[in-house]
Amino acid sequence: MTQILIVEDNGDYAGDMADFLRELDHDVTVATSASEMWAALTRTPAAVVVLDLGL
Repeated sequence: MTQILIVEDNGDYAGDMADFLRELDHDVTVATSASEMWAALTRTPAAVVVLDLGL
């Protein structure tokens, strides 16, 4: 199971992406801000980060 961090400020889009990846048996964390991203990465390192560049 791959640890994936989604950083996206649009909750609907982040939720849809997280649901899809969880259906593929990935462990997904969602952060909606830069501070949440850093907190999540401190708790659990991610193998993949999907980042909203416009955040």
